[in-house]
Amino acid sequence: MTELRVPAKIENLEKVVAFFDENIGKEGCDRMDVAILHVVLEEVFVNIASYAYVPDEGDAFIRMAFHRNPLELELEFRDCGKPFNPLNWKAPDITRNVMERKIGGLGLFLVKKIMDTIQYTYTGGMNVLTMKKTLRLPGC
Repeated sequence: MTELRVPAKIENLEKVVAFFDENIGKEGCDRMDVAILHVVLEEVFVNIASYAYVPDEGDAFIRMAFHRNPLELELEFRDCGKPFNPLNWKAPDITRNVMERKIGGLGLFLVKKIMDTIQYTYTGGMNVLTMKKTLRLPGC
């Protein structure tokens, strides 16, 4: 498992993406999987940067691990911000007209659809969001 710790600020998104790309690149994963996982990475990190510590500041911790047979990515986000369980977030009503929908929640909706499993705990003063996704190898 490899980990990155950065101040939870939107301007650090590039560092988070570079960390992710460097580590997933070593696994030779399918480019479509990588592109879809960028959505997850950005959504979760930007939410931490935007809401976890407001009005204060703090760090975000991102961990990545790969498991074999089948190839699976385990992605974990941790922060010491306000407790927030994204699994309790009510999904937006995507059947409604865009102009009639309440703003917000679509990103978390996508994260839940993309990842195979998502678990949340609040332990030791930390939000811990652990997600797993089975990955394809190129050409699969």
